[in-house]
Amino acid sequence: MQAAAPIVQFGHVRKQFAGRPVLDGISFTIRRGEFACLLGPSGCGKSTTLRMIGGLLREFEGSVLVEGTRPEDRWRSLAFVFQSPRLVHWRTALDNVAFGLELREPGMRAEERRRAALQYLVMMGLALDAGKYPAHLSGGERQRVAFARALAVDPALILMDEPFSDLDVNTRERLRDQVITIWQATGKTIVFVTHDVDEAVYLADRIFVFSRKPTQILRILDVGRPRPRDLERDPALAELRREVRALFATQREPPHGFPSAGDGQPPEPAGPRGRGSWSGPAPRLGG
Repeated sequence: MQAAAPIVQFGHVRKQFAGRPVLDGISFTIRRGEFACLLGPSGCGKSTTLRMIGGLLREFEGSVLVEGTRPEDRWRSLAFVFQSPRLVHWRTALDNVAFGLELREPGMRAEERRRAALQYLVMMGLALDAGKYPAHLSGGERQRVAFARALAVDPALILMDEPFSDLDVNTRERLRDQVITIWQATGKTIVFVTHDVDEAVYLADRIFVFSRKPTQILRILDVGRPRPRDLERDPALAELRREVRALFATQREPPHGFPSAGDGQPPEPAGPRGRGSWSGPAPRLGG
């Protein structure tokens, strides 16, 4: 069976913040339609990598391509879901989902936007909550609205930056299953950032294991197991989990004075453009 064409290509990418190296010449490709997890310790540059794919960080050495061209030229193919939903608090769940379409397709009629938004709320199991404001939604429900907002603009590539890390264990497990179901139904490409080994093994087609800074890719692991997955009962998954944890154990602690958490990058853009789903043009950072 022929491998799918790449949708993301990194070639010898180097990135520094304040003169300190974060990414040290990383190269990889992500195939169209796959679920790829970027896995590594906190502060290793996973989110930096995601923002390069999304066109939010443009100053670096090397080559980053999305669908064969610069990420900023493919912003219509991209949508983000960040760690915190950052919904617009004065808009209902329905209007928050429609907001992405309002930004992406300003010529679309309001009635058409709302009809499309409702379709994705139904997909996320939130049809009965369409009229609720964010303050009246649980954390898991708010994150599902953010995911629906990303889906509504019909991107080819969805970039998810630790979207479940602020949720309780039970909600996190339910949302993982829901994301997998929707990914299988829609054929989107998902690039998912996490530092949770179990989460990566449960979700991914392939796991890109990042080292500590200055970051290189230690391994690219093909999970190759059917879904739904059971990490406790599948010996192959249990062995993969042990392998990944052993890779992490080889990583030394960061040097004295080097931050161990955070990528050292500028904060996410404020408001609906940051720390929630974002599906409009990539805002310019640093000129």
